Amino acid sequence: CCNSKSVGWLFVQLILNVICSQLKNQKIINEMKGTMENHEIKGLKNQLFGWILFVVCAIFFIAASLKNGDTLTFIGSIIFLIACMVFLMPLFKTIKKVENETKKNDDKKLYNKPNSVDARKPRG
Repeated sequence: CCNSKSVGWLFVQLILNVICSQLKNQKIINEMKGTMENHEIKGLKNQLFGWILFVVCAIFFIAASLKNGDTLTFIGSIIFLIACMVFLMPLFKTIKKVENETKKNDDKKLYNKPNSVDARKPRG
């Protein structure tokens, strides 16, 4: 019925199809990672914006306590401002780290682009 060459050829085609589908899946995964990194950066920037608003509130609380001569509110506002700064420091580091990783991934995408010449086409 079937000779060994045709069975071998079918096996080679099957292996090539599996490899091609894996490469396509990897491309999809890489695109999804890029999308996830963008969402992560947006989320971190939203957190940063929220903490900046807390700092602004602390500054207004300090100003109000100075205007009213309220020592207790002033002390509480200073502690609140320091606490905001404590939370901001690791957030700045995380944002910088994620942006650097994203830049590295973008650079990899630039330098790993396939050549425009198709290797399967005969030259000449």
